[in-house]
Amino acid sequence: MNTYNVTIKAEVYKTITVNAADEDAAYIAAHELFTVAPDFLWPESYHEETINIEQIGDQTDDEDRR
Repeated sequence: MNTYNVTIKAEVYKTITVNAADEDAAYIAAHELFTVAPDFLWPESYHEETINIEQIGDQTDDEDRR
């Protein structure tokens, strides 16, 4: 089995509903609530792009370690 490092670039999109006096306060409140951890409070959408795949080891390396 070969070993690879795979780099993935991801963008997360959420619409967060907040109560606020004005747009500035809404901006601040939403940013305070935002997290990339799944919170199940607001729907999320994702865009993923593979940036790089690099083989860093191979079956020979694994066998040499035994």
